[in-house]
Amino acid sequence: MIYAQRALDSIGSDEIYTFLETLTKDLSKSTRRLRYSHLKTFYNFIIDRCTLNIKNPCNTALLSKSYRAPKHILRKILERETVDEMIYNTKRHRDRLILELQAKCGLRIGELLKIKVSDISDRTITLREPKSGKETELAYMPENVSKKLAKYIKDNASPIPNMSFNGKISCKAAGRKSECPYFAA
Repeated sequence: MIYAQRALDSIGSDEIYTFLETLTKDLSKSTRRLRYSHLKTFYNFIIDRCTLNIKNPCNTALLSKSYRAPKHILRKILERETVDEMIYNTKRHRDRLILELQAKCGLRIGELLKIKVSDISDRTITLREPKSGKETELAYMPENVSKKLAKYIKDNASPIPNMSFNGKISCKAAGRKSECPYFAA
């Protein structure tokens, strides 16, 4: 209620800057930017609806520079040839399959590690509890990947090396030891 009794055209940009700084001093940059944006939109709304002949005090260089949106860092997307080369240069057949399923089916590593043999049907993989929040989702494999996966499952179905007591294969993924249940029956 600092400026409740004042006319809108009497409030200057330096006062708005001081107001925003005291209001948002302990908040994150994105929240500070949002508060500035709200105030600027409020002024635009009042000026437009009441047909006031004033300039929006939030449109000054001081305020726009102080509360500007940060530059977004673009993620680097690997070229298809680079991904294919990584897959080709992988020595272990299991690791190659993991990379191929990620690259060709668009699976996240967490989704991939939850797959069981019973989730695989021809060229379709049923994903239980995917990151999207749905109960299940389907992922489709190219024919060559599904043949390689079927052959791997057939060749390694009995006995499974490194099998732990709970029927899951232990493997290393993303630098940590985890369970790989997709090769367990």
